[in-house]
Amino acid sequence: MTGPIAVCILSRDEAPLLRENVAHLIHDEGISHIIVTNHVSVEANKAVLAPFGDKIVTQFDEPNVLPFDQNEWRTRMCRTAIRKFGASWCVCADTDEFWFNLCELQQVPKRYNSVIVKRVYEHYGTMEDPA
Repeated sequence: MTGPIAVCILSRDEAPLLRENVAHLIHDEGISHIIVTNHVSVEANKAVLAPFGDKIVTQFDEPNVLPFDQNEWRTRMCRTAIRKFGASWCVCADTDEFWFNLCELQQVPKRYNSVIVKRVYEHYGTMEDPA
């Protein structure tokens, strides 16, 4: 695959963790396109994203409506990543899901249009909890 990898994050009231995850994606993983859907957060999600500038190109705000339509929102983020950035891969994540070695997706042969990833749950600490 030749296009960039985009990460699409659905976030609600997790501003410090969102800042930490986006910093990790940009600085550690080399991701240049991140799309965030802000689901009625009362915390400062937009404020913590502002320092990243054009790395966070698109943000959507969703009202507090039922049903909670996560599939529609994630699909919209991925379609935006493909349309705006020519993304070859769209990785959907929640704010607290940190992804590693995303560059390896570029090695997946074109004939595959999806991959299955094993989740590993581990606590790495946060900026506020350096443990």
